[in-house]
Amino acid sequence: MTESVAELRLRKKIEFYLSVYLGWVFILLLGRTYRIKVEGGEIVKKLWRQKQNFLVASWHGRFLMSAYFFRFHRMVALVSRHLDGEMIARTIQKLGYTTVRGSSSRGGREAFYKMVTLLQQGESGVIIPDGPTGPPHKSKKGVILMAQQAQVPILPVSFSSRPAIRFKSWDRYMLPKPFARVLINIGEPFRVPQDLAGEELNKLKQRLDSEMIEQEQKLDAFFKI
Repeated sequence: MTESVAELRLRKKIEFYLSVYLGWVFILLLGRTYRIKVEGGEIVKKLWRQKQNFLVASWHGRFLMSAYFFRFHRMVALVSRHLDGEMIARTIQKLGYTTVRGSSSRGGREAFYKMVTLLQQGESGVIIPDGPTGPPHKSKKGVILMAQQAQVPILPVSFSSRPAIRFKSWDRYMLPKPFARVLINIGEPFRVPQDLAGEELNKLKQRLDSEMIEQEQKLDAFFKI
């Protein structure tokens, strides 16, 4: 029997709230089963000791373990206003994050300046450079401009895992299976000179993309993916 419009809306609403209110519990419980190794953990510890805030950058398809690793560290995440962004925002708020809502297509300017202000005030942030809809592995210019205006380093963070589920989505989202081996890599801080502009700024963005792609490829090569 075909669902009515009202029944379909109700089902979608139930699915949404289940994913929001149980999603963070699922992440925490699943994370406790993982055998996690972290490369570059000393980089974060050094920045924290120096009281240097930073901007974590993770590709959309490899965001899960960044959210898990930095949970309950009072960080600010830039999340889109799309439906998937709403689910992400509510989930990571339960993991101790503050969220700023906006993307290149909706509310981007306001969210950008809000993030810059919070970074200038000493908060550390999290951003998905190729979100919310891609194309994959091509960052929006905002991540470079944000780091430049706030004068904070970008910290590339990625992971790979085996065994894992690879979704057939535009970002090839990776979800490690229970008890999987997980390797998280925290890259060297990527700094954006304050006086850089125009084509030089665009070249720096391309360099960041290349370094983050190489980071992901090395992680996958470790697991022979």
